[in-house]
Amino acid sequence: MGEVHLYRPSPRFPQISVTGEVCHLKCSHCAGRYLKGMRPALTGDKLKRVALEIERAGGLGILLSGGSSPSGEVMFKEDHVRAVKWIKDNTSLLVNLHPGLMRESLAEGFYSAGVDVVSLDIVGSEEAIKEVFHLHRTPRDFLFSYMMWKELGVEVVPHITVGLMCSRPSGEREAVEMLKEAPPQALVFLGFIPTPSTPYAGCFPPPEENILGIIRYAAETLPGTSLLLGCMRPRQYRELELKAVEAGCRGVATPSPGLKRTLRERGYDVREVMGCCALHPLRERLF
Repeated sequence: MGEVHLYRPSPRFPQISVTGEVCHLKCSHCAGRYLKGMRPALTGDKLKRVALEIERAGGLGILLSGGSSPSGEVMFKEDHVRAVKWIKDNTSLLVNLHPGLMRESLAEGFYSAGVDVVSLDIVGSEEAIKEVFHLHRTPRDFLFSYMMWKELGVEVVPHITVGLMCSRPSGEREAVEMLKEAPPQALVFLGFIPTPSTPYAGCFPPPEENILGIIRYAAETLPGTSLLLGCMRPRQYRELELKAVEAGCRGVATPSPGLKRTLRERGYDVREVMGCCALHPLRERLF
């Protein structure tokens, strides 16, 4: 049946925010709420200290992100770039960078610092970009960022959120089509979650079949790409994880209890990683 990886980021792969709880975009699906659950590291020195604490506690790596500027770029400083270089030189931690629409000069700095993976949102609908992110950007801007990282030689793992625009169609197929220009090694699918105290709090999650449908479409369109079901997804669909694997996913983040046993009973070779699913292209280094 093939190999399936189960990814468990907590507690060995924590999320760090370089802006604390500050975000200028206040996207409709998040409004900065998810920053509250991340460890703050506003300066490079603080980031170094946090990284050392994580390594001493047996950590595998970090997801490094934060709040966005009005232009859609996570507000990293050159100080953070230098800290990442120090982390790569002085610890064994892996670094997964979630940068938003980063300018090329800063991206080159992070590439030189040695980031291991870049997690990048890909949106195929200009309407969704405007309504959700409040940005006057186009899908080609997101594709440009993706291609920039690819050309630098960084392992970039695109993320597509199904139902991003209050569970309505949000250019998911168009996003998959865009990636045909330079297929990634791995592609993560997320599902919109209504979050309290956000403009989309009263929305419903996208239907399960919408999530599975785009996974099947990606499996046909990008046959050489490993598809993954990410951790941000509706949890009320109890069969979604198994159905996603049957639809073509070769990795599941934060799996439900019992999935490992069920997959093995169905003949899958299951392997577990105590880290983020964006590490999938590096998986052979983790065993």
